[in-house]
Amino acid sequence: MKGFLSLLLLALCSFTAAQVLTDIACSPTCAPDQICNTDICKCDLALYTATAAPPTPAVDCTGGSMNLYISICQLEKSEYNSSTLHLTGTEAGCTRAVQNLNDKAQVTFSAPLSTGACGNTVVVNGSHVVYSNKLNVESQVLQYSSFSIIPKNDVSMSVSCAFPLNMSVALNVSLNPLISVTQLTVPEVEEVFTVTMEAYRNPDFTDPITADASPPLTVEQEVYISVVIPALEANTYAVKVINIFATPTSDPSSPERFLLVEGGCPILNLVSVVGNGLTNEARFSMRVFQISGYSSVFLHADVKMCEGTCPTTCSVVS
Repeated sequence: MKGFLSLLLLALCSFTAAQVLTDIACSPTCAPDQICNTDICKCDLALYTATAAPPTPAVDCTGGSMNLYISICQLEKSEYNSSTLHLTGTEAGCTRAVQNLNDKAQVTFSAPLSTGACGNTVVVNGSHVVYSNKLNVESQVLQYSSFSIIPKNDVSMSVSCAFPLNMSVALNVSLNPLISVTQLTVPEVEEVFTVTMEAYRNPDFTDPITADASPPLTVEQEVYISVVIPALEANTYAVKVINIFATPTSDPSSPERFLLVEGGCPILNLVSVVGNGLTNEARFSMRVFQISGYSSVFLHADVKMCEGTCPTTCSVVS
């Protein structure tokens, strides 16, 4: 009887232990380069090789933010402290998170592309506007017996997002949708600013003209043209349209080019400036015209960004 009770107790203990192990799990689930150890995700350092310097963060500049990604486990293998990573600024809006990205546990930061946000600094040179910050990486403190050591120098890594000042945008439809988007590649981080050109029926710029517009546009009808960079920091930079020209096809390099605005000023009385070089949106009014021998008119614009404002004084076109 005693033998039977011992076996029963042993079976119950085994079941209970198995149940406890099943209940202890990591939430959220660990990244593939981590191991779940009593409900805590810890790095599997056997997957990494120690390096003298911390890993280089990945940077992208989409969505109006500077976004940084850096491997937690590579930092730990190289004796850096991932929990103390920080950008120069720590004010609200500067977000830090730990995420499973690309099969790695990573620390991520997101800093708005605006002056001063998270310690951002801004420099405008002859060709680009550059938002810069510093990612600060501290050494681990290693414990040996009754004393601790700091094995590495702290590191400060410069990160930046650069956007060109001079851009071009084409209205690659024939005043029917009259919306087009040009994406601009920036070599430093291979990201883009989006420039949009759109036409409206009313001077309030609230009734966009679409491809199936009804009633159709007619010659001499007044329309209103907007050129805007939505993600641009409107209080710091402005959009200035340098040239506007029309072509009978969607090809902006067409030899049949009809210049309407030059140097920011109308050269034909078909166009009037509503606002140019004052905010992140430039606006014009235009009387619809037809290019002889063609049924369509395509508009294109050469655009630049200015620090502050860059208005142009134009003489009246007779």
